[in-house]
Amino acid sequence: GSDKASGKGLRSGASCLEVLQKRSVLVAVRARPLNDREKAEKSSECLTFQDVTGLTLHRDDEREHKFAFDCVMSQEIGQREVYDRTARPLLHKVLEGYNGCLFAYGQTGSGKTFTMQGAGDQPGIIPTLCKELFNEIQESAETRHITVVCSVLEIYNEKVKDLSIEAGDDLTIREDSSAGGRGIHVEGLTEVQVKSGQEVLDCIAKAQQRRAVGKTNMNEHSSRSHSVVTLRIGACDCDDVDGATLT
Repeated sequence: GSDKASGKGLRSGASCLEVLQKRSVLVAVRARPLNDREKAEKSSECLTFQDVTGLTLHRDDEREHKFAFDCVMSQEIGQREVYDRTARPLLHKVLEGYNGCLFAYGQTGSGKTFTMQGAGDQPGIIPTLCKELFNEIQESAETRHITVVCSVLEIYNEKVKDLSIEAGDDLTIREDSSAGGRGIHVEGLTEVQVKSGQEVLDCIAKAQQRRAVGKTNMNEHSSRSHSVVTLRIGACDCDDVDGATLT
């Protein structure tokens, strides 16, 4: 995909990558359009956007509240444009050997699932990232050997559950601070080796069936938990028989 801004008021993907390289953290905000209930109640939009990093929240009978972020995206911005400014720069750094985390935050009904997973012919961040990751692996196959393993966990009522298996309740978070150690990790968490983007999506789909869900006022099928999908990527040069270049 292109890194160029698609129109007025949208930061370019290349610029977002520069932010990530300088500060290690990129904060992006995406506004969703009014939902059916809000339209039926004849609600009005409460956000306006200033340039590529600013937005203003308008409340009835209250003063305006102005906010600044690294990247702001209005209701008209599409799925690919969101990906190019968030996950694509992150994938770029991960393939260079850095750790990366993409965290979707927002209240129930704000559009997290749509942004991350997508719907119909509008794929979200996760399927798009998986497709590009394995395209990159295929393109570099002659020079680098890259492996990917996937794990999915749920945090619910302060307990960690392995969603890849039926009996994966109440796992323990550990820290391995030794040289070359695993760092902070979940002990006993199932990892599945995956060889295509579709295999990653299949793992996630099976895991979703084990999540805790419940109806809320904002979303009839809202999850009542947090889920974490981890792709652990190992790479070494093809001519490195001892794995000395493993990252």
